[in-house]
Amino acid sequence: MKVLNGYDVFEGRLLELRHGDFFDDKLQLDVLVISAWDGFYEPQDGTMIKALKDQCSITVKDLRRALDFSKIPTIRAWISEDLTSKEAPVRWKQDRSRFKRLVVIESPRIDSTTAPQPPLEEGIPVFQQMFRMLALLKLHGIDCHTVATPLLNTGRQGAELQPLIAGLLRSMRMGFENVPELRNLVIFDLKEEAIEELKTAINEHLRRPEIQTEVITLDDLGFDPKPLKEQLEGLLKRQTLKGSGPDLRATIGDIIQQLDSGKLQLAALGIAARKLVEVLVTIKTSESVPHADNLFKRINYLESSISAWIANGLHGVRIFGNWVAHVNVQEVGEVVLVPSRPVRPDDLAIMLRQLHCVLESYPWLPGKKVIPKPKRLLKERKDALT
Repeated sequence: MKVLNGYDVFEGRLLELRHGDFFDDKLQLDVLVISAWDGFYEPQDGTMIKALKDQCSITVKDLRRALDFSKIPTIRAWISEDLTSKEAPVRWKQDRSRFKRLVVIESPRIDSTTAPQPPLEEGIPVFQQMFRMLALLKLHGIDCHTVATPLLNTGRQGAELQPLIAGLLRSMRMGFENVPELRNLVIFDLKEEAIEELKTAINEHLRRPEIQTEVITLDDLGFDPKPLKEQLEGLLKRQTLKGSGPDLRATIGDIIQQLDSGKLQLAALGIAARKLVEVLVTIKTSESVPHADNLFKRINYLESSISAWIANGLHGVRIFGNWVAHVNVQEVGEVVLVPSRPVRPDDLAIMLRQLHCVLESYPWLPGKKVIPKPKRLLKERKDALT
């Protein structure tokens, strides 16, 4: 799938928009969310139920349910048992997207043999149903850190796109607040125009500067992508990173895809670069500072074992990613409070060179223990400078 845009709903918690075949992207998810008519799970052409049958031999109607809230009017959803167990009725294909559980959001259905199938009413809050369902999962010990969903109810159920988008915008921030463990939500669709319409609506809702939504070519930047691309491809081959999980591979793939196309989506590329830095820094600091809750703190802990130049590059990529993901402010230290000027193409070129610098020296002095600077030494240094 092609990444069309990304948005930080909260610091480090991302909404991504993608278009294309869900299974092509090699995503590794906790939960896939789909929609269906009440109790109607026939694999009709053009539906996710049919795609699940074809791609991984999942028969939705035969799945055992771990939790069933389909009779509760404000939720109307259920979640399957773990689909990664050996006993699960699934046949996963190599190098295709996978998920641990399936959530099905249901909506009322009139028998088509006695009456024509009506479009869904505008007032049905399908994305609210989704967030309410996700909010209940942690209470039952079910992970939902990474979640993907198509544009719910827009297939056979016939929901109008504009009311659906309006409902998503209303519920998005509150949904992330009520599901604190949700780190990454991917919304996808086979139809690029549908995701483009959603992207435009979100950009307008967030009052994003026009430059952040434009496509910038490599020729405009005067940037040669070959050295950076070689570093990214080399990173995937490192033995020390092979067990780092799908996030690393998927993020690197997103960046390479844009570099290959020569057409750069400024916000999507900035967020992907920040995600890559976050994965690499987390790998380096996971044992020394396992409880650091954001990338800013983790980079600061690393400063005692890497050069100031590399730390500056890491912060540069991080700040650029935050800049294009947030809207009208930029950060000073850990506090976001300074009005931001619009991002320029030159800023993207600088960020890409910083990423090149960071990857060129990776793994940043391997084997040296990360030891945070004592506060006393920091105070002595500050006193000496003043």
